[in-house]
Amino acid sequence: MTLADFMVLTQQPSQLVEIFSFSSDMTLPDGLIPDQQSLLTPPMLPGMQSGVFEQLGETLVHKAEIKDNKLMLNGKEFALNQF
Repeated sequence: MTLADFMVLTQQPSQLVEIFSFSSDMTLPDGLIPDQQSLLTPPMLPGMQSGVFEQLGETLVHKAEIKDNKLMLNGKEFALNQF
């Protein structure tokens, strides 16, 4: 990927899902991160339908992946065309 290709992505971020593959899965104990509420509350960025983490009991859970040409964050689509 060239620098020019990256420049296109700054103008059309929805193309990220056509170029990259991505998957992340993280679990943390509740209270480990200072000011964790900012990570639980959407939207940190335009297009987010969930926080970066979701709280499940005493655990913070993060799951993200590119699936079916969509960026999914905690089971909800992260709309990249809203940047």
